[in-house]
Amino acid sequence: MSNWIYLLVAIVLEILATSCMKLSEGFSKVLPSILMFVLYGICFTIMTFVLTKIELGVVYAIWSGLGTAVISAIGIFWLNESASLVKIGAILLIIIGVAILKLNPESSILDEKKLFQAQVTGMTIPETTQAVKTEEALSPAENTVLLMPQMLTNYPKLEQPSKTRSEQLENQT
Repeated sequence: MSNWIYLLVAIVLEILATSCMKLSEGFSKVLPSILMFVLYGICFTIMTFVLTKIELGVVYAIWSGLGTAVISAIGIFWLNESASLVKIGAILLIIIGVAILKLNPESSILDEKKLFQAQVTGMTIPETTQAVKTEEALSPAENTVLLMPQMLTNYPKLEQPSKTRSEQLENQT
């Protein structure tokens, strides 16, 4: 649960940094300009640690979604920016999407111990990993089995050009 609190702190820092961006008036004001960089730096540092326990897509969607919604509200209520039904509806859709992601029970990274156990016993975790035999990609590690994200393993062979551009130019002269 503490990772969600750290994510909330990162969101608050991002909101403050973005507010400083507006207050810096194109870097013409020194203090908001410096605060913007410092706050974004701390925000991204915290998010980096959060990403060790929560999926990237979930973290980024919540971070950017809530940040966007709150910054839009600040713009409307404190900075006298325009408000329309479309704008307010879009912000509500962002908030609904973030709530759905937060309520998703599968929104945390798999326990590393489970992943290691699966690797040792030869089992795979459905829809998350796939045992792949390494061949040409990792030639020194022949006949090794790795757990990799599921992806297409039959890539089409690219045709090699018969002559290089310099060979073609030499033949023309």
